[in-house]
Amino acid sequence: MGRIVYNDAHSQSITMKSAPQCEIEVLFGSAARGDVDNLSDIDILIVDDDPQRLRIRKKWLTTSGLSVSDYSWRRLVRLFEQRTLFSVHLKLESKLLHDQLGRYRDLLSLAQPATSYTKALNDSLLLFSGIESVPDSDTGRLWALDHLAVAFRNSAILLLANDGRFVFSYSDLLDELCLRGKLDIQEASVLRTLRHAKRRHRSGQVAPIARTAVTSAMRAVDRVFHLGMHTSFEKGICISKDLTPETSTQAYLHFRMIEKELLSAPILQEPEAAFEKQAMLHRVRAPHDYLWWGLYGSEGIRSSLRRIRAAY
Repeated sequence: MGRIVYNDAHSQSITMKSAPQCEIEVLFGSAARGDVDNLSDIDILIVDDDPQRLRIRKKWLTTSGLSVSDYSWRRLVRLFEQRTLFSVHLKLESKLLHDQLGRYRDLLSLAQPATSYTKALNDSLLLFSGIESVPDSDTGRLWALDHLAVAFRNSAILLLANDGRFVFSYSDLLDELCLRGKLDIQEASVLRTLRHAKRRHRSGQVAPIARTAVTSAMRAVDRVFHLGMHTSFEKGICISKDLTPETSTQAYLHFRMIEKELLSAPILQEPEAAFEKQAMLHRVRAPHDYLWWGLYGSEGIRSSLRRIRAAY
């Protein structure tokens, strides 16, 4: 038996015989910081050059309730060479669980922040374009709050990183923005509720959500980024554009737009189309697979959407 312990109050047993460890396994995020709560994902990074071992281990850990990021060694090294913010995050806030060859510790010693995150910040701000239209339903408005939570956190991290402040805790981000005068206490309180909305959306717990919940959150976000954000609440289907994404941000946005379309579509009566719709929803909601599907599986995505749309 192997055992992953991610803080004093939470632990998860993993059977190594059923899921052999990867070369490198690392906790990061709130689990590594020690501020995990009931809204937190338990984030783990696994690294191995054997694709089958990665796949088996990822499936096992995911089934155990962890949020898994899987990388080959070459891909991880490239992230450090490019001085990505994720590499800085790992250096500052990761907890090593297993390092078979000792390569991870050596890689961390080489990690350096980029001189500027302006390009990455501008790229991340494109995510907010996804909320220009929102399905006018409780499910659609909850989707919008989930999307806002992700887009705001990513962009806020980059905004502060550009000033040399590396803050990854959602709560600490809001506190820092309040100290800088970019948010007041009431606006920060509104944005704190986005974590609850994100959890509800991803667990399928739909409840009445007023339009004002979306618009007030958007106003608070706009105080920070000055994007002139606005939205319309749509009664019909929010059809997504057929794109071939070229970056991870474009792939993520594209998948969120597909999710919005499927959530705004009517219940399908044709069994095969209904099954394919659910399968597509499951695919676009896989946070660690969207880049692969966006960059390499776009034709399959388009084909599935055509069959689903034919049943609307």
